[in-house]
Amino acid sequence: AGTTPGTHFIGTTDNTDVVFKSNGAESLRLLSSGGARLPSLSFAHGYQLVVADSTGRLRVLSDNYYGTVPPDPCEHGSSLPWTLCGNHVPVGARLGTTNAAALRLMTNDVTRITISSLGKVGIGTVPPEGAVGQYRLFVDDGIVARDVLVKHGDWPDFVFAKNYHLRSLPDLRTYLKENAHLPTLPSAAELKAQGGVALGDIAHCLTRNAEEQALYILQLEEKLERMEQRLKVLETSQH
Repeated sequence: AGTTPGTHFIGTTDNTDVVFKSNGAESLRLLSSGGARLPSLSFAHGYQLVVADSTGRLRVLSDNYYGTVPPDPCEHGSSLPWTLCGNHVPVGARLGTTNAAALRLMTNDVTRITISSLGKVGIGTVPPEGAVGQYRLFVDDGIVARDVLVKHGDWPDFVFAKNYHLRSLPDLRTYLKENAHLPTLPSAAELKAQGGVALGDIAHCLTRNAEEQALYILQLEEKLERMEQRLKVLETSQH
């Protein structure tokens, strides 16, 4: 009681660390630089968390993963609680937040990756809300990759089925005049409303249109052959 912090304290007056031991083994080290280090996270009662609460005091909390975890168990005194916990079998290491705050990964004091509380990931950008909010990954400035695989449902080879109804050329001409875009392909207004192009869907639509155009070409070829045959018959009859 009645101590003076300037002269009454536990610690060192030079640049050496303060070491706390139990049973002859180091259990806590206060670094001369002002930080704290725990030589081991192996505790007698299984896996536990060592955290600093909002007051800066260290606490040891059981990681009751299969029960109720204490609120904000890894709070470190800011408005964005976080946790970094490892060696927990079978769950494995964990890095993330313990509340609805986003997780931000930074280099050179600049946020590079943001993971929202809804599990959306933004690289070089914050995952947006709104028209394209149903997607999981958002990358600013583009992606460089050796290959990209876009999985999709049934491929439009049904166009070549015998019972497939192919739009007639007059109907196609009318459709193009009225809509100003190919059938099954979205219009410019639709793409603007949805905020971009879904690669899987657009590849499906383009393939369907290409296969239908192949059928149109074959139909025109058949008509041309019949006309050439009739022309030959007509020329033969005139000689």
